[in-house]
Amino acid sequence: MINNKIKKKKDIEMREIKFRGKSVDTKEWVYGGYYEWGDKSYIIQKDIWDRDINTAQMIEVIPETVGQYIGVKDNNGEGEEIYEGDVIEKIFYSHYQPECSALFEIKYDGIGFITEFIKGNALEFSHAEEWLVVDDIYE
Repeated sequence: MINNKIKKKKDIEMREIKFRGKSVDTKEWVYGGYYEWGDKSYIIQKDIWDRDINTAQMIEVIPETVGQYIGVKDNNGEGEEIYEGDVIEKIFYSHYQPECSALFEIKYDGIGFITEFIKGNALEFSHAEEWLVVDDIYE
């Protein structure tokens, strides 16, 4: 007898793994897969095909700017993707203050993504009702 509680591979939703980095040439953000070759870092854009070398386009990026998508979008109405290295504002509501906020940096700590406090006046950090991407640490 087969256990009906075991999910089939096709039923499991895979999370989206992608990265961003600032282009060495243009200093603009580029998005896609991440690849290192020697001392250089690249973002591979699978949707953009380079006909000269018959492969996906690889853009060299500044290694210090590379960050992974954390799988969450902010809730500012536009749903901006949140990446490692982003600065987010968390807005809190409590009985003590009508509204307070704090800034946090998104970091990877070796196990998962965390928010590290930068500054602010939030009293109750555990119940953020809104979070917005406001900047990144590279600007």
